[in-house]
Amino acid sequence: MDDVWHFAVGTDYRLNDAWRLKAGVSYETSPLDDPSKQWVDLPVGEQWRYSVGASTQWDEYTFDMFYEYADLGSTEIDNALNMKGQFDGRIHFVGVSVTF
Repeated sequence: MDDVWHFAVGTDYRLNDAWRLKAGVSYETSPLDDPSKQWVDLPVGEQWRYSVGASTQWDEYTFDMFYEYADLGSTEIDNALNMKGQFDGRIHFVGVSVTF
């Protein structure tokens, strides 16, 4: 296992009195680079995440919406149980929250 470094940058822009736009990107180093210690149930590698979102307020309610694309990279697996291969991970997230 290695130490993990996480770097991120984001912005929040007030479009007008009703809407705020948000965007961000982050990078995380791999905690485990040795293919003999990777397992198929949770392969881990370096990750890049990109997100965009918007926020608006109606009366006492705040609505937040977002989209995030997570590139989990390519991870080699070659462990003692004769599991060999490569894992390529990509995930899309969409979310909405309401605060009142």
